[in-house]
Amino acid sequence: MMSFCSTILLNYVEISIRSTLFKQISEYDAGVWTAMTNISKNYMVFFEAIFSMYVLPKFSRIKLKKEFTKELIYIYKTLLPLFGIGMLLVYFCREWIVNLIYPNFEGLSLLFKWQLIGDFVKLASIVLAHQFLARKLVIL
Repeated sequence: MMSFCSTILLNYVEISIRSTLFKQISEYDAGVWTAMTNISKNYMVFFEAIFSMYVLPKFSRIKLKKEFTKELIYIYKTLLPLFGIGMLLVYFCREWIVNLIYPNFEGLSLLFKWQLIGDFVKLASIVLAHQFLARKLVIL
């Protein structure tokens, strides 16, 4: 039920934001926002899949709070910096990525810094969210 609602609501919110940008700013800016969102979705699917394959099994085996804290610190010290490096690589290659995927969207490269910062925070929070899934604490 949660997946169904979030899928429908997420798409509704994206359409609503795009419509608002189109009406209040310009069609071009709405397109730039959509392009940035699509690029972000593509690399986030990759990052989230790796996190899910590693983090969920690790967390599901942990029973003690001390072990969980130790694993959480390990993940934040090892995996998150690796993903940060990957995001820096995306940032430094942003012009090439924009020219390859969306030529003539010059304003798009300006959004990468902010999108990547937000996505990094999202990845850090996904680790904590996986704890709730692995330990069956979703209801709590």
